[in-house]
Amino acid sequence: QEERAEAKTKLQALEHDLMEAKTKAKQSEDKLNKMVEVGSESTGNGELLKKILASSPAAVAAEYVREGRMADVYKVLEDTCQLLHKERHDKNRAERCLADIVKDLSDKGPAILRQRQEWESAIHANH
Repeated sequence: QEERAEAKTKLQALEHDLMEAKTKAKQSEDKLNKMVEVGSESTGNGELLKKILASSPAAVAAEYVREGRMADVYKVLEDTCQLLHKERHDKNRAERCLADIVKDLSDKGPAILRQRQEWESAIHANH
């Protein structure tokens, strides 16, 4: 009885962790999509970012260099590198969390299934 309650609690905690990881991954994806959609509002590089993503990045960069706007290209590169670094960090953290969940489920899964079968057998036996 006590083992079942403990296993159920652990399973609920793992499910919560999984949902939290999925939520964080979705939030990161939404942030990236927003940046692509409206550009970096704080730096005013949205137009340049849209041009780069819509066509050849090399051609857009060459155009901006010819116009003497290299600082704009560099700022978009810097902003994008920072975003990429953050996204990679978040992705790695989410992957570690998911790996821990999978490991816990692999380690405890058979016991949890066995306890579930025992519980279902007990329920059926009482009815």
